[in-house]
Formats: sequence, structure tokens, C-alpha cells
Amino acid sequence: SYPQERLAFMVADAEVSVVVASRSVVGVLPESVAEVVVLEDVWDDIASGGENVVKVEVGADDLAYVMYTSGSTGQPKGVAITHRGIPGLAKYMYGAFEHSTPRRILHHTSMNFDLSVVEYISALLCGSTLVLADPDIKAVGDDLARVLVEQVIEIVLITPTALATLPEESLPYLRYIAVGGEACPIDLAQTWSPGRFFFNGYGPTESTIVVCMAKYG
Repeated sequence: SYPQERLAFMVADAEVSVVVASRSVVGVLPESVAEVVVLEDVWDDIASGGENVVKVEVGADDLAYVMYTSGSTGQPKGVAITHRGIPGLAKYMYGAFEHSTPRRILHHTSMNFDLSVVEYISALLCGSTLVLADPDIKAVGDDLARVLVEQVIEIVLITPTALATLPEESLPYLRYIAVGGEACPIDLAQTWSPGRFFFNGYGPTESTIVVCMAKYG
């Protein structure tokens, strides 16, 4: 959904050589992309497991992903994150959210925001279920509350601003709330922490998302 100029900049700046995309968005990709793998064309091979699996040795200092800043102060900056910090973050999330019992965690954050990476890590690297929200649903208010109930969501990572829009009536399955991305007012923590585990986290993108997290109450 980004403008063509922004997409072209990111592809060139990150030196992207291959893009995996669904057929519906191939037409908006920059011409500078060297190779496009259309997901629908290879889905059967992926689903079958395939025999041509390439094993790649990955070290702690190898690149895991590049996250682009909003560019509000100028040209967007690509932040290169290695694998080094990911195991530690996964280990903390495993304990904080008690993943010894598999949990259901909602993925509703834009992939352009590093909180989304915590959603992946807090499910896929912890033996739990990552529930993908419909991208057309507003991740606030009654729409979000409906998803939390219908999808039996136990864990949600959310900004304080979005959390404040949720109706305060019962969300029976929600047991773990982690807020971040901005300052959390104390009254918000007091409202949502009774009967739940409430965490407040902070960290810049450069530090593998989270540098500190505390449980309230």
C-alpha cells in the first residue's frame, strides 16, 4: 500500500534481490526487483514439504530482518537486525506468557512496526498459535474486541492508545496484555490488570525491539 517511490527506495536501499508476493500485488512492485516469486505458483510445493529444501547455516551475527523507520524526520532509515537478540527475547516471552501451556496470540500489528515481530516470536518460537487478524478489520474498539472473543485470544500486544479504545466489558479469554510503543498511563494499567498479567515494555528498534519489560501489579 506504500507509494511506488517509497517501495522503490526500500528495495534499492536494502539491496533486495528477491521478493515473495501474492499475485494480487505483483503489479505494484518496483521494476528494480530482480526476481519475484509468486506465492500461488509455488504454494503446492510449499504445502507438500518439497524435496529441494536448502539448509542454510545461520549465525548470531547474520541478518534476520531490516525494519524501516517512518521517515518522519527525513529519509526513512533501514535498521538491520541480526539473529543475536532474538533467542533471548523469545526466552523471556516464553516465560512471561507461560507458553508451557500453548497460547493463542493475535497478530494485528502492521509489519512496518516492530511490535509485529514480537507477535511472531511470542507465538511461533514459543510453540503457540499465531492468529492472523483480517487486515481490513480496524485493530481498535469494538472491531478488535470482537476478534479477541471470536478467536479466543489469550495474548495481545498493543499500544496504550489502542488499548484505551477497547470496551471494558468482559473479554473472557484475554489473560496477558503487553503494551508498548508509547507511554502507558497508570490508570490504563489499573483498569486492565485486575485478573490478568499486564506488561509494559520499552525499546528502540535497533535493540531487537525490547530492552526492558515490567509486569504491573
